[in-house]
Amino acid sequence: MRSTFGLSLLGALLFALAACGPSDSLHAGGRGNAAGGGVSAVENEKQIVWSDPRLSDPIYLRFGPDQFAKAQQVSSHISGTYDYWSTEPDLAGDGRCGLNPREQQVNATVDVFNFSGTVLSDWLLASGFAHQEAYTVKYTNGPYSSVTFYCIFLQQNVLQYMPGAEFNGLAQSNAYHNGLNVPVARRVCTRWTYANEYEAQTADKGNVKFFAGTFTFQIVPFVPWFSVSGTGTGSAKMYLDPDSGKWVVATLDLQNQFDANLLADKANAPPYPPPAPNADCPGP
Repeated sequence: MRSTFGLSLLGALLFALAACGPSDSLHAGGRGNAAGGGVSAVENEKQIVWSDPRLSDPIYLRFGPDQFAKAQQVSSHISGTYDYWSTEPDLAGDGRCGLNPREQQVNATVDVFNFSGTVLSDWLLASGFAHQEAYTVKYTNGPYSSVTFYCIFLQQNVLQYMPGAEFNGLAQSNAYHNGLNVPVARRVCTRWTYANEYEAQTADKGNVKFFAGTFTFQIVPFVPWFSVSGTGTGSAKMYLDPDSGKWVVATLDLQNQFDANLLADKANAPPYPPPAPNADCPGP
């Protein structure tokens, strides 16, 4: 554009009308764009993509219900002698503890990562985040004079990696024995490799604005004993719903090319400070 000092009256009017034209300053997610002095429309759309829970939610170490309640039941029978036929079926019922030290594993998984065999369970036991206790119950009138039960349950030290408010409630109530999700890492965008905004006709909504893009990302640990290497790639496509005025993520594809390691020498190390917000991601 030439210097505005040389604009004709007609040019000035056209310029003013253009400035008052349609604006995308209110995208879903409540973030403004350049029309309000903030980020551009495309940058706003990138941020909306990364607000999708599939990208913004933490990666969790997920514990299912453990055998704490059954361990309490079994431990209440170790000081006496009991009739086998009236006692054994109850102790060996739902949620029973194992009869072999290697029969039971810690009921745990990590999002995204599949640890082979008993690697995760063995590490959790060795780290002290979970514990296996043996209880021997003596019997009469049965095929065995005694049976030893091996029960696995979580320890409170795993709670130090939970957000503060959750830590206190879980520790006081023992509710963590019913299941626990420990945030161990998050995805962080490293670069947008492609970004495009366009319009297209759709069968049900008419002319619709679309955004499509590709990006790379890393997985950054929250905790000192979880190490991740590698780079992930992702692609996203979303549209501005004319019925609601909100962006809708239509497709989100993530390729996770990562290796994870559990660090024995960092088990029970103090938790990291709360992570900073995911920074804006460079790229086109």
